[in-house]
Amino acid sequence: MNVYHVELVRGGPEEGGWYYQSGSPVESWEVTLLPRTTQEAEKAAWVAWCEEQNEGEPSLSSVLSRGLYEVQIEDSAAAHYPKERPFYE
Repeated sequence: MNVYHVELVRGGPEEGGWYYQSGSPVESWEVTLLPRTTQEAEKAAWVAWCEEQNEGEPSLSSVLSRGLYEVQIEDSAAAHYPKERPFYE
């Protein structure tokens, strides 16, 4: 399970400008070794933390956005994404 700080990043000026999501790891841990009830409790705690941090923050699509926190269930440790900057096609 991983927690990320997610932001919209300007990709380029094509077609009036385009953006993509970029995530920076905040916390990462392997939950497969934990009992199921503990996994669910850990996830609930981090989801609540993210909601608290995001409270009152504008959505990612707003020019005022400073990013939002989110929990993602993944099989690997958290890593910055995307690995490579996308390009306009």
